[in-house]
Amino acid sequence: GKSGEAQTAFSSSVNYANQVIDGGTYSLMNARFGSRKNEETFHIDIHKEGAETNPVVDTLLFQANYYWDLFQEDNVNYQDGNRECIWAAQIDYAAYRKEDGGSRLDYSRGYGPVLRGYLVNGLLEDVGGRGTCFVAITMYARDVIYTDKFAGDMRNSEAVFRRRLKGNMELDGGNPSEYYLKLIPWELLYNNPDWDEKTNMNSRSMAYPISCKIATDKYTGLGDGQDRSNLFRDEYIIRLPETILLRAEAKQRNGDKAGAAADVNLLRTRSQCSYLVTAADMDDNFDMILDERARELIYEEYRWNTLLRMGGTIAVDRIKKYAFWPETQATLTFNYNLWPIPQIIIDTNKDVVMKQNPGWENR
Repeated sequence: GKSGEAQTAFSSSVNYANQVIDGGTYSLMNARFGSRKNEETFHIDIHKEGAETNPVVDTLLFQANYYWDLFQEDNVNYQDGNRECIWAAQIDYAAYRKEDGGSRLDYSRGYGPVLRGYLVNGLLEDVGGRGTCFVAITMYARDVIYTDKFAGDMRNSEAVFRRRLKGNMELDGGNPSEYYLKLIPWELLYNNPDWDEKTNMNSRSMAYPISCKIATDKYTGLGDGQDRSNLFRDEYIIRLPETILLRAEAKQRNGDKAGAAADVNLLRTRSQCSYLVTAADMDDNFDMILDERARELIYEEYRWNTLLRMGGTIAVDRIKKYAFWPETQATLTFNYNLWPIPQIIIDTNKDVVMKQNPGWENR
């Protein structure tokens, strides 16, 4: 009921974003830079049976690129030559060793896939470190956003989002393994017989591509006893692409779909995408912007906040469509765009009645 005020607010958002995007201080990185810019390729060793004490029996070779550079140690800060870093949290290995146990990113452990089974095994670089997939990406984030014309994308390159895994187990159930030192088809990784798919088909998602944002080929601190659980690079809080995507959203909300498409294409051009979007792609449910946010900001954005900001039933509809667990799809039976207020907050606000957010009453 306040469309006039909304249009003014969206226009202000575009103007503020213009100052950041076009002000001359920040810009998208579109050339090799930083601590590893002279490495045209890098490789990952494969140890027999995934054990570091066993010999190296093969390697995987990758072509480095400038999107990969964004997530290497010593490359995150603006002062390091990274012109798209607006705000970064500082992570320091020396501080971690001496006194600051929180100065680390436990991404390889928390976000890394579990690749320990009958075809590939271990906790080394070839499987993305010591993964436990406490947080596992959905089929949507892993595959759907890169289907068909959206496949050609630097963010989907092997260096950035690694899909090549070679078998390191010589024997399979006591017999020679068909995939020893060969690339393993994903249909096998998705359907590991050790997992109970009858209980939940999404168990197949415990194996998924390995992002350079959560794993590395060069783990810091191995000589000091580190176990490939942690990264010790600085961490983006705000990176210029998010500002660009917020401007695209504000433009679309103000009816400028062509302008929104142009902003999305700033990122797609930087990522050397084979397909550039048009105004016709900018659908009213913001699927294109949400998909592009997933491609650009996976492991960086707070997706819940983004979805709830969309308004209407967009958040609930997409959760039901792409949810990791079928229980989520079955139990999400109402629409909402606000979180519930914790009951303890309502109870302790004793002098003034605090109402529960709509939709969460008596739940």
